[in-house]
Amino acid sequence: MTHTSEKHFTDEELELVTRGKADGMYMKAPNGSPTSLDERQWVQVRTRAFKNWFGDWENAPEAASRIVDENGEPLVVHHGTPLRRDQITPERGWQRDGITYIPQKAPFHTFKGGEYSGLIFTSVDAEKARGIAETRAMSIPDDKYGNEQWTEEGYVYDLYVNSRNPFDPKDGQAVKKILQSLGSEIPVLSFYGGKGDTVSPEKALELASSERNCWMLTETPEFLSKVREAGYDGLVGYDEGVKYIAVMSPGQLKDAYENTGAFSTSNDDIRFRQVYHGSPASFGHFDHAFTGTGEGAQAYGWGTYVTEVEGIARKYAATGIKRGKHITYDGEPLSPV
Repeated sequence: MTHTSEKHFTDEELELVTRGKADGMYMKAPNGSPTSLDERQWVQVRTRAFKNWFGDWENAPEAASRIVDENGEPLVVHHGTPLRRDQITPERGWQRDGITYIPQKAPFHTFKGGEYSGLIFTSVDAEKARGIAETRAMSIPDDKYGNEQWTEEGYVYDLYVNSRNPFDPKDGQAVKKILQSLGSEIPVLSFYGGKGDTVSPEKALELASSERNCWMLTETPEFLSKVREAGYDGLVGYDEGVKYIAVMSPGQLKDAYENTGAFSTSNDDIRFRQVYHGSPASFGHFDHAFTGTGEGAQAYGWGTYVTEVEGIARKYAATGIKRGKHITYDGEPLSPV
């Protein structure tokens, strides 16, 4: 279990830790079982920002994401992606001093629609995700200059999934409704993923219940089109007995480890955290050229101060107005408070 210093927690997170310890529920799931999350994750999934994105899985689970573990807590799943040679972090791994470790950097931080009918796949098994990534890496084509880019290496993202209405092939009634809309000849994929033959509705229903190859039915363009029309926002499936969850939008995924803590509902970057900075001046970017020359207590050292609470930032901005300058915040005029 990874432990995180409380010095790295926000005020809201510290309050959650304190309350959890007082209630005897710290590092436990709501049902009293030990959590499957690490310390930072346990705190983060209970924050307002996370629940605003994922849904309030503690108090209103019926309206939250369905991708939770056996204890009802948000489930960490995995997505493997192949690494080109130019994406491999130099000198990664343990260094000669035996102390320093250089990790492999993530090749990207924003997912795009997947090449398989726009789906983005995640697996409950990290090694399954890694194996898929490494297999795909061996098929990476050369770059435009003819330089080989194939490798045998992949990168695995650990993610939360916001899917509030995933299609589950184990739901027989849901499967039957989709099949009825497809007629008497149901398209299926071949074992290698290409276009296959058609099967009867009875055979298709049998295939849907398989924990080995249900994807041969549910991932056809025809089936997925009907799934989307029915209002589903994700797809649960099984590949050789291993459960996977596919989503239809990049914004449904957030990083479970590298995320900075507040989960944006409007930015697809899996790390994104929205914070606020109050200032009596309007500007487009921060300039640290004059760091160390201003006024104030600077209790935590010189630098750029931000807050998760918009109201606090507004107060700092309004304080600056008292010095004689008029300012607008997000297009709205501010007055001193």
